[in-house]
Amino acid sequence: MFAPRKTPDPWTAVNVDSHFEVPFLGDGYTYNEHMRAQYEASAPLLPPPGLCIKHQEILFKNVSIFDVTGRKLTWGDIRPEDVLGMKGVYYVLSQHKSFFDVPQDENISPEWDFRSEDRYSESALRDDLPLTEPARMPLDYIKANAIARIVDGRIHTSRELVFINY
Repeated sequence: MFAPRKTPDPWTAVNVDSHFEVPFLGDGYTYNEHMRAQYEASAPLLPPPGLCIKHQEILFKNVSIFDVTGRKLTWGDIRPEDVLGMKGVYYVLSQHKSFFDVPQDENISPEWDFRSEDRYSESALRDDLPLTEPARMPLDYIKANAIARIVDGRIHTSRELVFINY
């Protein structure tokens, strides 16, 4: 009889620093030429939109990843290994804070855009997705509500940040 293979805890991955207990507001990361070059090099390595992963492997379920300009780059489930090649700084928001319940006031109101066609366009569930989604939001809102920050392939987070902002 074979023993079941144990899946490693994603919170203990080598690129996960789980001791951040404060929001990322005021962390000093801004857009510049160096960051632009890092984003361009990392673009092909971003997790594909709508990625669904086995529950045991997921670090973050149904999240959105934003760059330091406040633009949404991708969304879906995230494992630690999915971000290893991402150079630059990114912020991770829960689906709740980045899609379903984004405040609609004069300081936060996001820019909405049509969902781009992607590899899921043939899915039977495609028609159930909203036609538009928040495509850009104010960086202060993103940093204040992030459950994680990715810096050069390393994930900065804490269970407290996830609990407060999920």
